Amino acid sequence: MILNTKKIPFDIKDNLIKKFILKYLASKSAKRNKDNLHPVAVFNNEWIGANMFVDGVYEKKFIQDIFDILYKIKINPNKGYALDIGANIGNHSIQFSKKFKGVIAFEPHQKIFEILKFNTKNLKNIKCINSAVGEKKGKVKFRDYPENYGATHVLKNHIKKNYFKVNISKLSDLVKKIKIISYIKIDTEGMEFEILKGGKEIIQKFKPVISLEQKKIEFKSKFNETPSIDFLRQMGYRIFIVKENFKTNNFLFKKLIIIFSSIIKVNISREIIELKNVRKKDYNFLIAIHEKYLNLH
Repeated sequence: MILNTKKIPFDIKDNLIKKFILKYLASKSAKRNKDNLHPVAVFNNEWIGANMFVDGVYEKKFIQDIFDILYKIKINPNKGYALDIGANIGNHSIQFSKKFKGVIAFEPHQKIFEILKFNTKNLKNIKCINSAVGEKKGKVKFRDYPENYGATHVLKNHIKKNYFKVNISKLSDLVKKIKIISYIKIDTEGMEFEILKGGKEIIQKFKPVISLEQKKIEFKSKFNETPSIDFLRQMGYRIFIVKENFKTNNFLFKKLIIIFSSIIKVNISREIIELKNVRKKDYNFLIAIHEKYLNLH
């Protein structure tokens, strides 16, 4: 018996691509299970989630860079805490918890915070705080992006739709009981300067390594670079960036390496270099290291 019949479109190209992607993701998933990576829940419409589907860990190389830097400048992460400001669903916090004594994860968005708590509930050295971080205590409006929660940011105008209010506190007040802070990650869509000002006391005291995002729009003529970078330089910090380079200056050869790297393994040079002057452009992460540690080398 045929209960129902209907015609549906069948796209050969789309189905072939889908089969290839699913097979690729399945092989990646098998490798993650073999490596015993911590399983996490993700949003399926997010850039972070998409990367975690593929690699298991988002920005894995950058996280390793941070540990490499800490060991290089003789900071033992096992003795101190990491502050993950803008923790999202906990990708970085989970990795930090493996080597730091403890992690304080800050996430203001309630929906994201619920996933953060779920992903970290079995990790006893991670404390999650549902609060924005800034220069002073109060309330602040956040612009909501349901299609991309990672783009959620503090409202600096009077838009009346798609916003929510959250608690905001001064960073130094939130972590005043922590005895050693070794590293601070700030990924907050434009709130970096307010966070740094609110954490001035702990930055002066602990001189942690700090990583932060900087947007092109923050470079203005009244600053030497940006307010955040100027602040850090005044506090005795020097600014670094991670660069990946092929061992050639030939543009065509670089392109050929990129193409063939999908077929064969290609080694590249990954370097952490100092920026004496930060040029006007977007930076996913800059790394600030206090000169106290650099003078030892």
